Amino acid sequence: MKLVTLAQKAILITYFTYLFEIEMKKTQSIISLLALVLISLSSCMPSKVAPSVTVKKDYFKDKPLKIAIVDFNYEFEGEGTKGATKYVSAGKDGGHIISNILASELNNMDGFQILERSEIEKLLDEQKLQVSGVIDESSAVEIGKMIGADAVILGDVTDYLEWTNTGVVGSTVTFSARLVDIESSQMMLSTSISRIRFGVQAFHNVQLSVQEVSKKINKELN
Repeated sequence: MKLVTLAQKAILITYFTYLFEIEMKKTQSIISLLALVLISLSSCMPSKVAPSVTVKKDYFKDKPLKIAIVDFNYEFEGEGTKGATKYVSAGKDGGHIISNILASELNNMDGFQILERSEIEKLLDEQKLQVSGVIDESSAVEIGKMIGADAVILGDVTDYLEWTNTGVVGSTVTFSARLVDIESSQMMLSTSISRIRFGVQAFHNVQLSVQEVSKKINKELN
């Protein structure tokens, strides 16, 4: 009888161990699924911190304003590793891409008449002017004067990155921009935004971020 009891105990222990392992695997699967759901939702959820926007409304009384926009300054970040995160710049043309998308968004707003970017490039070519490296405020204003703009937008891109971290992918986009009056060289508007988005490529991150900025500007002006 003693041998039978021991055998029964062994069987019961094996059975309950098997059940425990199954439940653990189920729990791990549920946790993994929840993690994926949270990652997916985080890319769709609005960021808690709204874009920073400062507007001097007196400059916007006479509408529409003819606005020139130049490529934003961007120092290529290359690629590297920070802890468990591997990152790579999404492209050397980050400043051009962000300023182009911003130009398209602002052109759809009342009070903004964005001058064609191709006209700026054509003018620079005709005048045999070259703008290389960092575009500062004075050079941006000069470009605006030559093309007959009322104001000019220039900016700086800090992050235009895609990254991976333990199997999770995402992107980081950070930029600032300012609108400068051609006649007085005074700042009419300034904005900045930084967004980390999971499961979103850098280009799409830029689109979403610029839409946030444009909505905030439109809200401040109206």
